[in-house]
Amino acid sequence: GSSGGTIAKFAAATGVRQWATYYDSGNFGSIQYDGTSLWVAGSGASGFPTLNPGGGAYYDGTVGGTADAAIIKFNSSGVRQWATFYGGTNSNEGFTGLYSDGSSVWLTGGTNSTNFPTLNPGGGAYYDNTSSTSGDGVIVKFNTSGVRQWATLYGGNSFDQFRSLHGDGSSIWVAGYTRSSDFATLNPGGGSYFDGTKTSAATSYDGFILKFNSAGVRQWATYYGGANGTEAFNDIHTDNSFVWVAGSSSSSDFNTMNQTGAYYDNTISGTDGVIIQFDKSNVLQWSTFVGGTSSENFRSVFSDGSAVWTTGFTFSTNYPTLDPGGGAHYDVTLGGSYDAFITQFDGGSPCGACSSGGSGTTWTWTGCLGTSWFDPCNWDRQSVPTTTSDVIIPNTTNKPLITGAAADCNTIEIQSSSGARLDLNSSGGGVLNVIQ
Repeated sequence: GSSGGTIAKFAAATGVRQWATYYDSGNFGSIQYDGTSLWVAGSGASGFPTLNPGGGAYYDGTVGGTADAAIIKFNSSGVRQWATFYGGTNSNEGFTGLYSDGSSVWLTGGTNSTNFPTLNPGGGAYYDNTSSTSGDGVIVKFNTSGVRQWATLYGGNSFDQFRSLHGDGSSIWVAGYTRSSDFATLNPGGGSYFDGTKTSAATSYDGFILKFNSAGVRQWATYYGGANGTEAFNDIHTDNSFVWVAGSSSSSDFNTMNQTGAYYDNTISGTDGVIIQFDKSNVLQWSTFVGGTSSENFRSVFSDGSAVWTTGFTFSTNYPTLDPGGGAHYDVTLGGSYDAFITQFDGGSPCGACSSGGSGTTWTWTGCLGTSWFDPCNWDRQSVPTTTSDVIIPNTTNKPLITGAAADCNTIEIQSSSGARLDLNSSGGGVLNVIQ
């Protein structure tokens, strides 16, 4: 036909192609493998191949309007398990984000159908079945057998674009952008970032971030944007400690926030890419523009807990590039009118956010869990670095000690999932000097 989706599988270690297929009349926006099943989501038109697995799985084999949202499930060998349309009778519907934790599958996207299929599971889950003809966001949850658990509209009096969602097994975060002045917000307090007022013009967008628990109960909902421009949040990702949001802004008063040791730019030129970091309690940690003298847009963000990668495109000849050496791919020249880019940041929190204290012969440094803003040197337990470099303490259940001679260190990194401590036993004359 004239269009279709494609899916390809490669061997991770070698890049050797394992499987590649067309999928008729599909337009795929998100894909994830959860260790057991491969999930693909997007939209489908007439001719999109559907499959009803039975067993109570949601199934709709008929497209409503020009195209409906669609979801497909394969096993790890590429054998199709389930494929269904999901939508109402209007034409503008699709899933743009997907996340599976191996027991539940969440999807987000948009609809302008007044009869989009919703489901209220009760138990305090957020639920709205009243649509706006301007277009609403949607959130849908299935179990891994395809049985629907929850489905709701989410939006206000104008157009709402839900772009991405991600989770950690206990919470789900959603990001996108909205023109609605009455977009439903929620301030949970406790230091959470919160802006309950759309600040941009009626025809412009503000970004938004939402948080739900695994039962669909809303935990947090906020605008994030400036008054003199427009924002678009395109992707959100969470690791063990933080939530990362990526997109673009043209607002000179976009809320940026510096963090010791981090990349920071609070000056905008045209439309710049933006990246934002929150902790799991919704507290803003870092927010910066990234761009040159023309326009940029971040389209995707991913963190593995130690580093953060973003991708997108730029029209700037002076996009802030960095060559790390070591054979890394590096190209500083803009080709054509715009190029794709890849940018990597270290993840976590700099040690300036940690605390120190103690009395007598024990000095304790607590915090900096799983961080890597700096390039730490390795050291053996009970030994002392003699240069003014960084200290990395391996993930261990033992309490690391420094004894004996003095040590000067730029930063300290403790790699531990919970409660790591660095103790200095000064009875032998040891001194630990942390240089910020």
